[in-house]
Amino acid sequence: METDDFLAVAIPLMAETSTRHFVKRKERNWEQDLMDLGVDGLDKLWNMMMTLDKEEEQKPPELDHDGSGDLVYAFEKEMPNGIWAYIKLKIKSSNGKCVSISCHPVEFGPRAMRSSEDN
Repeated sequence: METDDFLAVAIPLMAETSTRHFVKRKERNWEQDLMDLGVDGLDKLWNMMMTLDKEEEQKPPELDHDGSGDLVYAFEKEMPNGIWAYIKLKIKSSNGKCVSISCHPVEFGPRAMRSSEDN
């Protein structure tokens, strides 16, 4: 599925709590990630993700590593606080929900979040 087509399906799913799911990864402090991105809560994060567009695509879609056959879409979006977010989304074929697999500050490349020690 092309990214524009994915977003046309995913954005309405993001609008409803019953058709979206945010993965709270054990290996990440997701609450700190949201604070670093300047986002106050998951509802506000979903609202921000509903504004994604094709131009914010970070790389072409790839098959999910979970073996489901679902495509994963990666985006980089500048947040209002100037920090860039790395966002990975998919539509889970087993239940039709939009799943946020990952959402955190960009960690590599020119858009990576820099600490004051890096300056």
